[in-house]
Amino acid sequence: MARLVVEPQDSWDEPTAEKANDALAFTPWHGIVDHQPLGSINRVRKAVYEASEKFRLPLNGCPMSEPRSFAAIGRES
Repeated sequence: MARLVVEPQDSWDEPTAEKANDALAFTPWHGIVDHQPLGSINRVRKAVYEASEKFRLPLNGCPMSEPRSFAAIGRES
């Protein structure tokens, strides 16, 4: 048995959280090939994720990005 104690962490401030929500896209296909989803249902899911990203892009008014670090999310591009 062990006890893990984790101190509270500072979350993103509101402007950073808003930018991250608008500028980032989630898809399980961003991972390495060995971890990508398989099968016909997931091929359809991939198309839906891509369509959702294309739909959100003009509505949010900011480009989607692939940050290389946590710090890069808060910076202006």
